[in-house]
Parts: sequence; structure tokens; C-alpha cells
Amino acid sequence: MRTRPGGMLGFSVVWVGQVVSLLGTGMTQFALTIWAWQVTGEATALANRSLTGLLALYFALNLVLSFRGT
Repeated sequence: MRTRPGGMLGFSVVWVGQVVSLLGTGMTQFALTIWAWQVTGEATALANRSLTGLLALYFALNLVLSFRGT
């Protein structure tokens, strides 16, 4: 039976995973913005894409913070 890493090793594993996840999320948002510009050629598509990305982040942050008190 394997045990989970603890201490600094466990923290480092989670930290690296989060960094990779955030990097992938940022790259995906950037690629979707460029794709929207190439497909439509309009600045409105860029604004809508940016707004939806920020709104998703806002709601996710509020969801996380709502569980903080429990």
C-alpha cells in the first residue's frame, strides 16, 4: 500500500500541479481569443471572449470563497 507524500514534498506536488493547470488555462484563453479574432475579424468577438473568461473566473472565485467559511 502506497502512502501519500506529506510535508514539503506533498506541497510541492500540489503547487507544481496548480502552476501547470494555470499555465494551460491561460494558454487556452489566449488561443480562443486569437481564434475568435481570426474567424470573425471583429473586435466585438474579442471583447465577448474576454468578458466570458473574466466572468467565469469571477464566479469560480466566489464559489471557492463561499466554501472557505465551512
